[in-house]
Amino acid sequence: MALEKALQQKNKIFLETKFKCRIVPSRDYPESSIADYFLWVINRYINKEEDKRFFKALESKFVEIYDVYDNEGRGKIYDEFDKFDTIKAIGLNKK
Repeated sequence: MALEKALQQKNKIFLETKFKCRIVPSRDYPESSIADYFLWVINRYINKEEDKRFFKALESKFVEIYDVYDNEGRGKIYDEFDKFDTIKAIGLNKK
């Protein structure tokens, strides 16, 4: 459901994105574990700000981070020109 919501929000801003999503056991598809780890890294970066080491180690691997909660629920894409950081993630820069 989260993936579908993210794509719906992104489609409002950009061209329609097509995807096919199946839930499969990770023992058959270990690459799914990579996506899970990246999501864990971002979650830890946001919720445990004092421990940024995992995110900083992989920061160059993130091409885009799509924040479904930003921009009053319309979403926001962070990329190499507008880097994602905890201040943006937790909304301290918002009025």
